[in-house]
Amino acid sequence: LTDTAHLGFESVDLLDQDEAAIQAATRGLLEAAGPQRSPQVRIWPQAIRSLFRPNPPPLSDPHDVIYSIGLYDYLQGTTARRLTEQLWRGLKPGGLLAIGNFNDKHPMHHFIEVALDWRLVYRDTPDLIALTTTLEDVQGARVQTDPNGCLHLLLVRKKA
Repeated sequence: LTDTAHLGFESVDLLDQDEAAIQAATRGLLEAAGPQRSPQVRIWPQAIRSLFRPNPPPLSDPHDVIYSIGLYDYLQGTTARRLTEQLWRGLKPGGLLAIGNFNDKHPMHHFIEVALDWRLVYRDTPDLIALTTTLEDVQGARVQTDPNGCLHLLLVRKKA
């Protein structure tokens, strides 16, 4: 949140089905930005299925950046592809879509599956790039990986 707070966005929309998570993110964002640079924050305490409606409110005003982390790890292929298409429609020309997803090089991969019975959907670079194949007006798509090699970030730019 600290990095986001210092990017100078005029407004930020937060969507999560957990209202407590949204409130915590809002507080953190506003505290990190400080009173002089605080963006307008709109919250959407809804499940992602609300995004599959025609012209859903969080996406009805096109965005410069749409960022998702911690969600695609739970989405199977068809749902992930459909959500990517819907988020893409919510971007302005020249906008950036950023999607985070763990890959199977995560060091706790086996532990969380066996000990915690916590199953994630791991994607590698080709899997993430495949999410962009049905998108129109793609200027470029690339995958950036964190220094530990565990988390991928798909970055897709829409043509201006």
